[in-house]
Amino acid sequence: MIQTHSSAGIAQNPLLAAVQFRENDVFNFRYKPDESKKRFEPYHCFDGTLVVKKYGEDKLYLVDTYWSSGDSRTFTPDEAIEKGELTFLCNLEEMDDIKEMETLYYDDADIVKMHIHAGYRSRYLIKKGTQRSQAKMLQSIKQKIEDEYSKIRSAENSLKWHNETLKKIEAGDTSVYL
Repeated sequence: MIQTHSSAGIAQNPLLAAVQFRENDVFNFRYKPDESKKRFEPYHCFDGTLVVKKYGEDKLYLVDTYWSSGDSRTFTPDEAIEKGELTFLCNLEEMDDIKEMETLYYDDADIVKMHIHAGYRSRYLIKKGTQRSQAKMLQSIKQKIEDEYSKIRSAENSLKWHNETLKKIEAGDTSVYL
């Protein structure tokens, strides 16, 4: 069932009539320019990833993932629309968690990355039932192969440099760097 806002909130903000918020919806949030100017460091201790939470019987709030503690970075739906721009990402009930290393198997467009605590921790999600992508897997394995060739080239260059340094030391030059 889709949750809606109080009729009073809809009456005050016609945009709310068009927006449906459901518990566990996830949005990217950016302050509107005028609102951002009113605040000192508006994004300090603020991820801008809001999750809709239900409190009480029917009160919905959008809670930032930085603290997720209900501090001043919690918005009512009315406040979120008034103060910022929301971009819908997903509903957590419709997603499966994956590990970061599993992102190599799925198209980037199928992955939602939620930053938590300023990216200190990230949560990776895909829509339930999403299939692995052959194109992404090919891209991923080709990148791994290129990375290994790069390591080989780097090791060969290091060996060349170390051998040249060895020859200089054997010739009596002790002013070289190791």
